[in-house]
Amino acid sequence: MTHLKSLLALIILIFSLYTSPIWANHLVAGEMRYQATDKPNEYLIGMKLYRNCGGKELCASCPISLSPGCQINLQIDGYEGIYANENFGSASIKIVKHASAQHIQGSCKLNPSTCTNCGTRNPGTFSPGYEVYYFEGIIKLDSVPANCCKVKISYQSCCRNEVLTSLKNPALTNYYQEIMINRCLQSANSAPVYPSDPIYFTCTGTDETLYLGGAIDPDGDSLSYEKTPLLSASGMPVQYFGPYSDSVPFPYFGAPANPQKGIELNPISGNLQFRPMGTFSANMCFRINKWRKVNGSFEIVGFVTREINIHTFYCPNNNPPQIFTYDKNHQLTSPQPSQSFKLNSEEEFCLTLSARDNNASSDTTNITFIGKEILEKLGGKFTPLYNPNTRITVGPKFDSIQFCWSPPTSAIRTEPYYLKVKAADQACPSSAKTSLNIQLTVGIFLGLNQNIDAEKFIQIYPNPATDLLKVELLSPLAEALTLQLFSLNGCLVQTEKIPAKQLSISLKLDQHPRGIYLLKVVGNKVNLNKKINLM
Repeated sequence: MTHLKSLLALIILIFSLYTSPIWANHLVAGEMRYQATDKPNEYLIGMKLYRNCGGKELCASCPISLSPGCQINLQIDGYEGIYANENFGSASIKIVKHASAQHIQGSCKLNPSTCTNCGTRNPGTFSPGYEVYYFEGIIKLDSVPANCCKVKISYQSCCRNEVLTSLKNPALTNYYQEIMINRCLQSANSAPVYPSDPIYFTCTGTDETLYLGGAIDPDGDSLSYEKTPLLSASGMPVQYFGPYSDSVPFPYFGAPANPQKGIELNPISGNLQFRPMGTFSANMCFRINKWRKVNGSFEIVGFVTREINIHTFYCPNNNPPQIFTYDKNHQLTSPQPSQSFKLNSEEEFCLTLSARDNNASSDTTNITFIGKEILEKLGGKFTPLYNPNTRITVGPKFDSIQFCWSPPTSAIRTEPYYLKVKAADQACPSSAKTSLNIQLTVGIFLGLNQNIDAEKFIQIYPNPATDLLKVELLSPLAEALTLQLFSLNGCLVQTEKIPAKQLSISLKLDQHPRGIYLLKVVGNKVNLNKKINLM
């Protein structure tokens, strides 16, 4: 009987391999995301999978056509505590045809990749060629117990791309990714979204900075980045050829003797710095954590994982373009290039960014932005200063884009807005790149001709007060403010100061008799009188 059960299990396994819509030895990168819907316990789950066009097709119907029935299966588990790894079922998500079977364009635009996009385009000769496939669907978490707040959703499939150079038997090694959702929060919880693909072509022997950051979080949560192991299943790392390992996934300067010194990940910006040595194709996996203040303290309310592919080439000598910054009068800013600006709300600010490349006459530059969408939603405008009709044929050699913004009062905050500027040339097989991080702080800065509406600009609470009174500014000021507390008979009983650039102060009132007081807040452009009821 035992032998019959084993034989039956083997037959089912073989049958499933031949009937599965997903085939083997193709997966080279991927990322998963989630989006809260307007229904409890319901999320829109999306997953991008990237295949090497030299491997098996991702959907069984290709390369003839892209069938709408192509789908992948996801598993639902508890994430921590008593429900850790307890299975709550599975769900399938289907292919999104208009966003799938599209090749990833490298820097060599005159040499198309080897991908056919599921039979819809003539392939070129640039290799490796990668295609993206996007799957999406609604997943309901009704079967998860109510007290299981953190839920893990994972994807597992055979197999990885066989050209990965540091892994043992990649064509027989499963591909695995997971995300975590805290579904018990009072406000919406959706995953950060990436504006770029996780595929990187780099030059061997050249210092590289890969901009893994730039994720846009729809909820405004803080994000952090950390390296995580490549997995073949939950908690099961892949196997490497020696001397490679999860901490040294490919050859880079300093490895393997000094693995921590030769490669560096900035946990805040997500920038990954290293110098690749030799030619290889290798993967790394990163976890992007969502941080939110819950019950007075910050905690991780969700995360997504993102597996990237790095492919190196021997490249000819090629200097990266330089980025220059100009003010609204088209004069070079000082210092050059400038990276930090203070913007007054309701006043127009303009900055021109130019990328210059001094290599071969056929080489052109291209400027892209991370953080652009957030600024555009707040009224910012990005205007190319070149003729787009002739861009492909004649350049530009000096790519210039002007950014203008009159930040509304609602944009005032202590944290700066970040705009990452990336400039790249069009050299083959890998473009030379440079970047610039720009900080834009929006506030009300004294010294400019702008009146302050003190009633809206200053918050004083609670009122009535007991022992403490909080005075809070909408935006930091460049000067100190004086606070004076008067009794009803006009006696000054307490004086405090809010230092320049500080947002708030708490006044201790427990030494005063209960009653009515007058609080005056005074500065060069601020004059506010507020009646305080001390109970």
